[in-house]
Amino acid sequence: MLAAGRSPARYKAATALRRREEETFATWAEEWLMRYSMAESTRDIRCSVYQRDLLKALGRLKLNE
Repeated sequence: MLAAGRSPARYKAATALRRREEETFATWAEEWLMRYSMAESTRDIRCSVYQRDLLKALGRLKLNE
């Protein structure tokens, strides 16, 4: 990297920033639950299942994981 004129520290910082900005399962799931067309009762059931079973286990994972 140094020979190519790039800073390893800046590369590392940029990579860390991109990872933090990547969408998590929780972000995607919550947006999907609010935007997807479904009956209100269905949405309530799905939100309950999501919060009870999925959020803790998968919420922090990045979508590509």
